[in-house]
Parts: sequence; C-alpha cells; structure tokens
Amino acid sequence: MGHQVVLKFGRGSWQQGLPAITAQIGRDGEPHQIQVTASLPPAFDLPELYRNWQVLYLALYDRLGWRFRITFDDTQATVTNFSSADFHTVCQQLRSRFNVWLNSPEFRPVYQKLWQTLSQDSSIRLLIETNNPELRQFPWHLWDFFQDYPRAEFALSNPNHELIPVNSRHSSSEVRILAVFGNNQGLDLQQDQALLENLPNAKLTFLSEPSRQSISDQMWRYSWDIFFFAGHSSSQMAGQKGKMSLDGDRNLTIGDLENALRRAISQGLQLAIFNSCEGLGLVSELENLGLHIPQIIIMGEAVPDRVAQGFLSYFLEALARGESFYLAVREARERLHSLEDEFPCASWLPVICQNPVAIPPTWNSLRRIHHQPGYRVLWASVVMSALVVGMRSLGVFQGTELQTFDQMLRWRPNEATDNRLLVVGATEEDINKYGFPLPDAILAQTIKQLYRHQAQVIGLDIYRHNPESADLIKRMQNSDRVITLCKVREGDEGDIPAPPGIPLKRQGFSDVVVDRDRIVRRHLLAMTPPPSSKCKTEYAFSLQLALKYLANQGISSPPTEVLQLKNKVFPKLQPHTGGYHQLDTRGYQILLNYRFPQVSQQVSLSQILNDQLDPNSIKNRVILIGVTAPSSRDKFFTPYNSQAIYQETPGVILQAQMVSQILSAVIDNRPIFWVLSPTWEILWIGCWSLLGGVLGWYCRSLLILSLTISVAAISLYGICYVLLLQGCWMPLVPSALVVISTATITFYIISKK
Repeated sequence: MGHQVVLKFGRGSWQQGLPAITAQIGRDGEPHQIQVTASLPPAFDLPELYRNWQVLYLALYDRLGWRFRITFDDTQATVTNFSSADFHTVCQQLRSRFNVWLNSPEFRPVYQKLWQTLSQDSSIRLLIETNNPELRQFPWHLWDFFQDYPRAEFALSNPNHELIPVNSRHSSSEVRILAVFGNNQGLDLQQDQALLENLPNAKLTFLSEPSRQSISDQMWRYSWDIFFFAGHSSSQMAGQKGKMSLDGDRNLTIGDLENALRRAISQGLQLAIFNSCEGLGLVSELENLGLHIPQIIIMGEAVPDRVAQGFLSYFLEALARGESFYLAVREARERLHSLEDEFPCASWLPVICQNPVAIPPTWNSLRRIHHQPGYRVLWASVVMSALVVGMRSLGVFQGTELQTFDQMLRWRPNEATDNRLLVVGATEEDINKYGFPLPDAILAQTIKQLYRHQAQVIGLDIYRHNPESADLIKRMQNSDRVITLCKVREGDEGDIPAPPGIPLKRQGFSDVVVDRDRIVRRHLLAMTPPPSSKCKTEYAFSLQLALKYLANQGISSPPTEVLQLKNKVFPKLQPHTGGYHQLDTRGYQILLNYRFPQVSQQVSLSQILNDQLDPNSIKNRVILIGVTAPSSRDKFFTPYNSQAIYQETPGVILQAQMVSQILSAVIDNRPIFWVLSPTWEILWIGCWSLLGGVLGWYCRSLLILSLTISVAAISLYGICYVLLLQGCWMPLVPSALVVISTATITFYIISKK
C-alpha cells in the first residue's frame, strides 16, 4: 500500500508568501496519521521567471515550426531575439530558484517529516491542494523531492471537493472509452485513435468533430469509464476558463456539457484525459461547476502534436500493463525526456488533477477485475504453507520442533508419583559397601526380601547373563514374578543374553532409541531381534513388566499389529510424526510421556536389605532394581533439565518412566502422545498461514502488525500447550513460521500497492 501526501497551501501569494501550509501524511485509503504545519517566504521573482519561461517556450516552438494543439490568439506575445541557450538558461534558473524557495527554513519541517516517514521505494501520491492559479500552473515536478523518491508523482487538487456517489455502472469487463476528436487542423489525430484502438479489453466509441448534442447524447445514454479529448484547446481568464475546438468554427466549453458530465460522473466516469493544450482552464471550470471527476490528466501548457501522442502512448502502455495510475503518469513523463532534444521541456507538460477523496483507478479496476484481499491473502497463504510444509518434510525444522516440544513438556504442571511402582536403586554408598558389579548374593537377598513383602512384579534392570550364585539362579528361574534383562546388539556394542533358564515371557530387552541430540523422547516397545542375537525376546523390559502387572489385574493384550490394552491404543510412530521426519521407525515405537518431577518412590538397596521400609510400600507394586549411583554409566538424557543443562537420568528411572506410561495410560486413562494425520497437519498449518495473511492485510502499520503477530503467536502457543496436556502434539513451530512470514509478506505486498 502506498502513501498519500497532501500539501494544503491555504491563503497567500508569491508576493506575500504562504503563511499557513499544512502537510498531511497517511496511507492510501486511510485518514492521515501525521500533520505538520509550515510556511514559505515571499518569492517575488518566481512568477516572473515562469512567465519568461512561458514566452520563450512558445517562441522556441514557433521558430521550430512544430504543430501545437492550441489555437493562438493574436494578442499572445512573441519574442524573436533569443537563442536555445537562453531558453536552457531560463529553465535552469527556474528549477534552481524553485528548489531554493522550497528549501527555505520555514518549510523545512515538512520536508524533514516527509523524509522521516516515507521510504524511497514507497509509492507516493503528492497532492498540491490550492486554488491559486499561479501555484497550480507551476511545474511542481521540478521539486528535488521527486528525484529523491523515484516512485512519487504529484497532482493538483482543489480545496473544495466531494465524492460523488455512483448510481450505476455498466457490468462489462471491458473499459468503455468515449473518445472525442475535435478540430484536427495541422494535427495527426489518427495516431491518437490508433493508440486507443490497440488497448486490450477496451470498448471505444469515436466522435470526430461532433456536435455538442452528439457528445451530450452519448454521456446521457451510456456509462463511460474514460472520457478522452484530442484536438485544439486553450485557456482564458488567467486559467479560469477553457474551451475545446470542435472544428474551425465551433468551440465547446465545460459549461456547455455541464449536465451531461454530471450524468456521466454519476454513472461511474473515472478518468478524463484532455490530450490538448492548456488544460488548466478546463479543470478550473469543472471544479467551479462542482463536476468532481475522480481523475483528470491535462497538458499544462501548449503541447506539440508528437509530444501529446508520445505521452498517450507511454501512459496507456504502462496503465494497461498493470502499473498504478500515478506511476503510469510518472513513467510516461520520464519517457518524454527522450523527446527533449527535439521538444524541449516535453516532460514538463503532463499534469494530474485529482479529486482527493477518490481512489486512483488501475486498468483492472476499470475493467471491474478487482483482486480482492481474499485472493491475495489466499495466494500468500498457500505459497507459504507449501514452502514451510515442504521444508518441514525434509526435516529442516526438526531440531527446533523437538526443542520446543521439550520446553512445553517442562512447562506442564507437576504430577504425583506413580504409587504402583517402586525403584530400588544402588546408590554410591551401596556400591562402596557391597562392591560393583553388585554381587549375586546381594541381588538374591534383595529379591528374597521383596518376595517376602509380596511385590507383585520384580524387574531386574541389571545384566546378569552369567550368574554364579545358585540362590540367585534359583530365584530367577523359579519365580514367575521376576523379569530379567538382555540387550540386542546395537552398533559396535555386543549383545547381552538374559540369564540362563529364563523363559522368553520373562525376558525383556533394555534397548532404547535415542535422538540425534542424545535425548530419549521415544519408547521402544517391541522389535524383532536379528537371528544371530543372543537376546531373543521381542518385547521391551518395560513392556514385559507392565504386561505382567496388567495380567494380574485381568487385562491382557491380544496379538495384533497395533498394541491395544483394554480400550487404550498405543499409536505406532510413522516416518513423519509430529516434529519427526524421515524417522527410523523400526520396531514398535511410541512417544514417551514422562511423569515429572518424580516417577515413583525411590529407595536404596541398603534400605531393602536392612528391612527399613514399610512393607506396604512394596506390597502389590512393580519393583525395579537398578543402579542409581552417579558413577554408573547407565544414564540417559531426557527433555527435563536443571539450570538450562540437560540432566542425565539413570537407566532404571528411565525404565520406570516407561512402565508408568503404560500402566497409567491403561488404568488411569493418562494421555498417550498422538499427532494429527499429515493431511490435518497441513490444514492446520494452512489455517494459521491464512490468519497471518489476514493480519498482514488489515494491519496498516508495522507496529500494529508486530503486536497482532505477537498476540497470534502467544495464542498459538497457548492452544498447542493446552492440546499437549491432552496428549496431542501439534505443529507449533511451522504454524508460527507461517503466521509470521505470511503476515509480513502480505503486509509488504499491500504496502507496495
């Protein structure tokens, strides 16, 4: 979206100065956000310089013999004693003196505010609002401001303006143009007609040297988008009146067409182009009669035939190409520079006269083809969604998504410990006392104590593939409550078999899956071990413990491809699950839902051996025996941290987390993490991208956009957090990315319009 600057000059004159100038700056289509007041000092010499330029301009063209689109009065002054160098000098003096005047200290607050507010790549409409004929006639494009801002163009505006409601417009998708060709004496108006005929999607009606009635009838009967006049015209009464020559004998004034023009405006006339000389008189008469045509293009001075044709060609080409109205005029003006070797000051002639409350048209808006906000927003949303989803599928955001997932886990409310479990850990004191590895006799005595206190299931999270104690062997082999450990071969590490004589149903592998950042976020429930592995069981140690406990509760798992215990389904991870992409999903993996801050009660080995525990803390529980000493190498990183450093968790605690996850899900209906299907994730991301596009469209300032994006991002995080508490891992990171990127891109696109 571009900017509009309105310079209101108020009262004053060249001789008195301009004491009450107001500059209003804002975005197109919105009330101005900034207003600055300033003044300009008297400039006695500027009107005289301009009159000298006018006289030399007409005299130079008369000497060169070029055809003007004007009918000269006999009283118009002519000069013969001058050179082209004299004319060039006057041009330079006029430009220089004009900019010195506009750089006056009294006017500097306006220029400084323009410089602070506008960027050099902004599209800027600068409206000169005054009814002073001399100020309106001046070539404002000479102001250095337009060199600093290459996408700026000026227009004249009257302080008295009104937006005329349109009663009806034609529904055609073609631009309807009424082209009137007046007196063509000495002119090649066929070239103008050819340029108009080459316009795409235009429906033209040509009237050549018509009568006043013919023009009026066309305006009354039909709706027109553009009124075009080419031929001879001139201004009288110090630019307050104008006339168009229809042929050698008949002239036409605006007053002659007042009612017809009023009718045309009410039916949607958007643009009038007077491609003839001295159009300011025609514009003044339109304004004085209250005929508020939204946009008018005139030639400010006498215009050579070829310059008029060149401007029309360049302007229509740019407008039909999709350029904005103002930039199309600027482009045409700049292209006229190429003619100035033959036609000096050709680029000085085109002038826009704008009704400031009207929106400048584009070629598509004239055709009723409106690129509605929804289409732009939808297009930006689709593109950004596709880009982000594509990058996500390649794993570009995986690290960030996993870290965000960890953070959300850490922000969850604390949970109570699982009273179905008890961890018996060999502490550093136990190892110093009993030795390491723990002797078989100590383990046998521990199992005996647990049996005595009616432990329901005992899991030995200690490798003991070659026990030497007959007592330990006997207790492991003969008790159906003891689940033992083995390890499937992994990388360079060898496999470790279960103790001898233990049936497969009481063996569980200890293998876990670790992410690239060495954090355990997944729970490996089952896998098929290699035929050569000494660890033959297909089920994880944690699953065997949970199944044994649940079996004692009358809950069993029928053999199916999808693990289901009671009414709880454990969804198997797919290669693209949540923040994971191109994941190695061998075996049966699920996401691990940690219980924090402590999974279960934890006691030392010595407490069990010394019988220092309440028997009720053992009875009917799942007991896990392992090593918790800091010196142990059996440790893993988890998503939970301490003082911003990931803490390591003993393997037996990790196994307890996994057992607790299964039991809590089946018995307590505690959530198991799940994700949306890929299709629904894409739709979710697309919806947030669409929201970002809407924000980018409706926010008219960068500050407001930043605030609304922040609110949207916080809301997104809150929604994803609440859903995570229910077990659903939503695509937070890609959704946040599309909100921010789509909003920013849409805002940028709209700002450029």
